[in-house]
Amino acid sequence: MTDTTTASTNGRALGAPVRNRYFYGKLLDVHQLEMEQRYGLEKSRLVNRLTLGSGVLCGLRVRPGGGGQVLVSPGVAVDGLGREIVVTEQVTIDVAALARQEPSPAAAGDALVLCLGYHECDVEPAPVLVVDCDLRQECVPGAVRERFSFTLMDPADAPLPEDPCGVFGAGTTDTTGSSPIMKARLTAALNRLSAEPAVGEETHPGRVGPGAGAGNNLRRQLCETFHPSCGPGSACVPIALLRAGEDRVVVDECLPRRTIYSNAVLLDLILCLAARVDECCNPKVTVTAPKVLDTWPAPEQDVKLAEFETRLHLPAGGFAISFDRELNADRLAAPEEWLRVLLIPVSERHDVFRLPLELDRTDAKTLADGTGQTAYYRVGDGTAADPHAIPALLAKLKAQEALVLVMARSDDVTQIVAADDAELLDADFHGTRLTNEVFDLLWNLAASAASAAIAGALAASLSSPPTPMPQLPSGNGIEGGIFHAAFKITG
Repeated sequence: MTDTTTASTNGRALGAPVRNRYFYGKLLDVHQLEMEQRYGLEKSRLVNRLTLGSGVLCGLRVRPGGGGQVLVSPGVAVDGLGREIVVTEQVTIDVAALARQEPSPAAAGDALVLCLGYHECDVEPAPVLVVDCDLRQECVPGAVRERFSFTLMDPADAPLPEDPCGVFGAGTTDTTGSSPIMKARLTAALNRLSAEPAVGEETHPGRVGPGAGAGNNLRRQLCETFHPSCGPGSACVPIALLRAGEDRVVVDECLPRRTIYSNAVLLDLILCLAARVDECCNPKVTVTAPKVLDTWPAPEQDVKLAEFETRLHLPAGGFAISFDRELNADRLAAPEEWLRVLLIPVSERHDVFRLPLELDRTDAKTLADGTGQTAYYRVGDGTAADPHAIPALLAKLKAQEALVLVMARSDDVTQIVAADDAELLDADFHGTRLTNEVFDLLWNLAASAASAAIAGALAASLSSPPTPMPQLPSGNGIEGGIFHAAFKITG
């Protein structure tokens, strides 16, 4: 009798399905009928393991019983080979006795993973009418009953579920504190941004609301870091973690098991999550949220080093930003939370420096002496001798010019709010050609110098302003958003 549990792939990741082809007068012998069954089983199991995955579909609750036993309720699971496992009745398991059946019995008190497996039982014996070379028995099973079995595994060997957020990990960091994966993505994105647009292609991003583009960025990050295997998984479906003592068993069924939820349940969970998101951070259409009225240096402005002293009274360099109303003082005093200033010197070296910012002072009027508030930020400790001061930095790099990128955000990542905490800053202003993806990647750059590839690509993208160039004040009528603009220091 051919073993129907063995797929035609013979353990390989994928195999070409073979489907029976009928014609008039064809002899339907054992081989042909088994081919018919095998085709349906293989296609069903392929879809199961690649679409559903391995895990528990329903039931299979594990509860401690008396005398070192555990009770497993009826339920259904799918193993790593895509086979459905149906447990039709409650099962009582003697943990100690099951452990003794393992090749390497565990010591008392060791943690063990209870695994559910697929098992076939031959049933319905029938006499053999025709005996051939492959089948010499006078009586053989006429059917296969799909059942189950239980085994115990060491947690180190069991196919336990991984951290679902692990695909978004930063990975190994280099000396700049930035992920090599992130830097490679940023360089590629900037190079795409610096390329000449195709005929009819939009050369500047559209409106960006709070958290806009996050879905596309997560989709790209998931695509670049997580690649599902086509191969079969483990035949073990972990359903509980056990620790057996002399007369009792401690059970944790949630830690080791992966549950496969139905589409209806997943939809309910998504709707519930959406409601929770709306409660905590739902953006609202508003005309009263604070806006950015003006900055110095202004977007696309060319300034000289001496002007930082004459215009801002900040000889080491700095930045001023005006709002149409008073903002939260604590947030203004913590600019690293919502404001970034990146400097790209034009020199033989290609580096990106994130300048450290400190609040120097606030003024109860705008840069144009209008109604509102202006926050003045200095670089470093505010002295020209500070190594982070713009004049000292350019002198060290022997650079006469530099591009400066200013980024601010008030969205689902970090916020700057009005003084009464009523509304987020309506920060939407896109004074460069940066896309949402590049903005997010640059935001997470380490404070120290980045790679030459990033600097060169970023400088090229900042040298081409969007067309048409937007005008302040910021805002798109929706609370929150992101702000980016660039200016040039000419010496």
